[in-house]
Amino acid sequence: MTTHSTASAPVAAGVVVAVVAGLHKLILTSTPVNDDFMHLAYSRQLLHGDLPLRDFWDLTTTLMYALSAASQLMFGHRLLAEALIVGGAAAVSAFLIFRVVQRTTGSTVVATVMAALFVVAGPRVYAYPKWIVYAVATYLWWAYVWAPSARKAVGLGIWTAVAFYWRHDHGLWVAIGVALAIVTVHGFDRTALRRVRTSAAAAFVLVLPYLTFAVFQLDAKSFARTELATLRGEHTSTHAALYWPLRAPADWLRREPAESYAPEMTVRWKPGTPSEDRAAILMTHGLTAVADDGPQAQRVRLSAQTFESLRAFIDDPLVEDTADVERGAATFSWSEWPVWKRLPFRFSWLRWRLLAGVDQPLAAGAAAAIMLVGIPVAAALLASPWLRRFLPPAVSPGQLLRFALFAELVNLGLLREPYESRTADVIVLPAVLLGVLLVVLWRRAWRPLMRWPLRALTVVLLIVTVKSLAVAGEFDDRLWWLLGDGRSIARAAGAWREVATRLTVSPPSRFWKGRGGPVTVRFAEYARRCLLPSDRTLVMWFAPEIYYNADRLMAGRHAYFFTAFHDVEGEQRRELAKVVRSNPKIVFANRSNYRATAAAFPAVVEFLELNYSTAAAFEEDGEHYSILISRHTAPLRDDPGTGWPCFTTRTPPTEPLRIADR
Repeated sequence: MTTHSTASAPVAAGVVVAVVAGLHKLILTSTPVNDDFMHLAYSRQLLHGDLPLRDFWDLTTTLMYALSAASQLMFGHRLLAEALIVGGAAAVSAFLIFRVVQRTTGSTVVATVMAALFVVAGPRVYAYPKWIVYAVATYLWWAYVWAPSARKAVGLGIWTAVAFYWRHDHGLWVAIGVALAIVTVHGFDRTALRRVRTSAAAAFVLVLPYLTFAVFQLDAKSFARTELATLRGEHTSTHAALYWPLRAPADWLRREPAESYAPEMTVRWKPGTPSEDRAAILMTHGLTAVADDGPQAQRVRLSAQTFESLRAFIDDPLVEDTADVERGAATFSWSEWPVWKRLPFRFSWLRWRLLAGVDQPLAAGAAAAIMLVGIPVAAALLASPWLRRFLPPAVSPGQLLRFALFAELVNLGLLREPYESRTADVIVLPAVLLGVLLVVLWRRAWRPLMRWPLRALTVVLLIVTVKSLAVAGEFDDRLWWLLGDGRSIARAAGAWREVATRLTVSPPSRFWKGRGGPVTVRFAEYARRCLLPSDRTLVMWFAPEIYYNADRLMAGRHAYFFTAFHDVEGEQRRELAKVVRSNPKIVFANRSNYRATAAAFPAVVEFLELNYSTAAAFEEDGEHYSILISRHTAPLRDDPGTGWPCFTTRTPPTEPLRIADR
């Protein structure tokens, strides 16, 4: 861990990591999950003339969907528009992590590793505000601490307002961080008070237009109650007790049996082969049944014994055919059985597995969450009187303590379940502290008796952190997919073509044309065919991808039905009024989520039960879906692709809709 002077420290490594991080997140945007579509659905609302608060409740993510809308104006209704935002945010965040760690530790090596953690961790792409908000906040925090000025206090206030516009609670956490930065430098004197006022004034001036607009649209009391309901919905019942998965020695280091690396093949038996004969043949040749693949086929795993009689097994009269093995040569191709599995299969010393206890995303997520929560505490201990002399020159004990407090507060405010997918969202601040911690543990200033044990601890700490974050973020799965699972160049080229197609096709759901696709994609395509562009639709569970892919506006105000809104009378009234006014011809329902939806907005559910009937219902993947159509508007035809009712021309006048008495 060689150190360099900050004046001549190279930035090339940081640029490289930033580019890799940006491209990595850009690629990940090609495979979005439903959460990724929340702000994208709102962006389509904005582009078609709807306004936040007045026409839809935006979950306080104003800047997020405004940027998405602006990008779509430039690049069209395709995922590439969002990928450029996400990739840019990732690149900036990774570079800022690099620069701050480089300055605080004096080590380019450590800075590069900490920035690379951002690539390995694979945070969810829709969480990009959490990266850039706290990366910039971290950079501004240390810039003020190292060289305070009124101008930098204004900059901190401006960034607090920007964080507020990305999501309101981000503004709160950044404001706390700003106060901690100012107190770190000035203590609690008049200068500190003056700088806090300066920063707060800058933030307030920028936030005031939004607050004015909100009060004008909803009035102050309604806005406050709706805001609190959103915060409750976001953060209630999303924390669970964490457990440390590395408990037994085998969780840290384990030797796997050879069978773990053995190849598999599919065997198709001749019709009528009794199960007991199959079992006897498998036993004779040392094969293990893994899974059935239809009535006549089985997936089997080989053993060392099998290779001695593989030719005889293939030629057995009861074996009709085999797949994934070269029958003529009775061998496996390098693509079916890659070298990184062949070698451990043959050499036992290669079968040692490090940190096997975090090989699964759930356990890895728990370990990573504990690591990120514990890092600020461990770093704060370095400020103790007997350890502070080991700190890098750029970091004082007071600075370290208050930045660790800032990081811990952000962790507690944002870190929640499911940990395996959310832990990486809060990696920015702990990464800086981890860099300081690693440099201190590695320092030559320790007594010889302690030096090497502490260096060993440094290596263990880094390996546990990297593997936990990588497994939780499924880094290896995504990487191997882009490499064609190591099987062939053609397979890898196909994966890259798929990424390019997903990013550039417009609308994004057209990627699935002719392939079926998820049910939400089929609903979106149906809505595009059977509703006019001016028609609104209603989705009665959290599936914002339907709105985004269909490019049809929301008939209600909410894409997410927080039960916390049940007690907000004004929002209940506004939601029902919006649905009645929109008069959606088609409503999509998921009966599996019916109770949650009814608990959130019971009046809307009652309205639908009175005025809508079920036109189609089916079950898929354990979910019960329904398509509801208005009883007061007759469909004009059936959709040729699905047989569902279609409304594609002007409809006749409708009779008044009925609203349930409450």
